[in-house]
Amino acid sequence: GWRIQYTDRVKANPRSARNFPVQSWGSGILWLTLAWADQNQLPISATVHDAVLVTAPVQDLPDVERRTIEVMETASAKLLDGYRVKARAESRVKYPGRMKPVKGAAFWHSIMRILQQQRTFRKTA
Repeated sequence: GWRIQYTDRVKANPRSARNFPVQSWGSGILWLTLAWADQNQLPISATVHDAVLVTAPVQDLPDVERRTIEVMETASAKLLDGYRVKARAESRVKYPGRMKPVKGAAFWHSIMRILQQQRTFRKTA
């Protein structure tokens, strides 16, 4: 895991100090997951905080999900002396669908309105 240093000039936030080891080990698990996913030719498209985004044809998705979960859980066991952090697949989106924002729905809709206005403006200009 990472190390953190506090000095006289840098005061520790107690909650951040308690959370730091968890985040540190989480980043290590994610790093090892990415390395092993690459070795196992898993189609990782991006990391999303403490998760990975995979893209695969619909017919391959169950196998890709199963293999990705196994890699993540094995990575956690490797770094945490045998303790396996449970992983799960969620938020499956199939083309042409997209993720629908939960918290930022109003913001998303305002951005989409602006983009639509720009498209309309360009067509008439």
